[in-house]
Amino acid sequence: MIHVMTIEDLKYMLSLSKTPRSGYSPAVFPKGPEPSGEGRQASRDGLSKLGFVDDAVLSAKGRAITDALLAPEKMVQTINASLMDNGPVCYCYKNGFWVIYCPDIQYKLCTVISPVFQAQIEEMARQNLLHGLRLPAFEPFGTELTEIEAVILRLTDLVIAKRVEKKEAPLTEDESWFSIDDIYFFRNLADVTAMILPFGEAESKRILGALGDVGMHKQAVRGLVEKGLLECAGSGETFRLRHGAPARKWLLSDQTVDQIALTGIYPPSDSRLYRITRAGILKMTDEGGKIQITSVPDLDYSLFDSGKEPPVSVDASG
Repeated sequence: MIHVMTIEDLKYMLSLSKTPRSGYSPAVFPKGPEPSGEGRQASRDGLSKLGFVDDAVLSAKGRAITDALLAPEKMVQTINASLMDNGPVCYCYKNGFWVIYCPDIQYKLCTVISPVFQAQIEEMARQNLLHGLRLPAFEPFGTELTEIEAVILRLTDLVIAKRVEKKEAPLTEDESWFSIDDIYFFRNLADVTAMILPFGEAESKRILGALGDVGMHKQAVRGLVEKGLLECAGSGETFRLRHGAPARKWLLSDQTVDQIALTGIYPPSDSRLYRITRAGILKMTDEGGKIQITSVPDLDYSLFDSGKEPPVSVDASG
């Protein structure tokens, strides 16, 4: 079932639990003023209507949900870049079923979905992540970029995006060409690098240092041309570039619908990064400084495999 409540309601419900909070619990909130007596009573009344609390004591349904949120046996976190007002969605497995916790930061609300059994979790995760998006038939595509090539490609994407924004109309073929000087125009190189490459400060500085090397820059442009992601014409002062067909179809921002990350928080696991485009789903993998970009028919939901079957005695639906 789907339950919507305020963050204060959830905090009150968790306060009634005797289960210690583990280090992997998503139920961590910034400190704030204690609610008034009227506020606690309002939370108690609302939670009683939802069947989570009975006479200021957690019901079996409330205990099952709070146990999963406070001390999950398994926890997966997902992020949709398109849902900036929402916090990460947390999938908590405990005692044979999943509890899905979806915070809404803007409105200080949260949605709790429970129980979700193992046979249902993949479809539920797909709905939450793709929101019913209908994608075209799967088409194979793949390329490999160095870190610097990825940044340069993003900068060229911004060149075109700014032109379209200024013109307020699609560009003509001639307007789609740009020069090396157009790429260097951007002063927000550090911000662009941070958007593309999920590295720490030290790694970002290393890449920015490499981008300051003209030879490395030219090498990256040559690499993008060899891969068909950029096309070139002319030479010397007339040398120009534009995006190749594969880049226009798969990699430019006007083709991107969303970016998604799935991470196994407990047990710990690497993040699985995807870009959802109008042409299909791209899986992004960093392998030793090489970024592998491969189209896939669907997201990989194996992180949600609990390896267990739900016991028939569990009742978290109320």
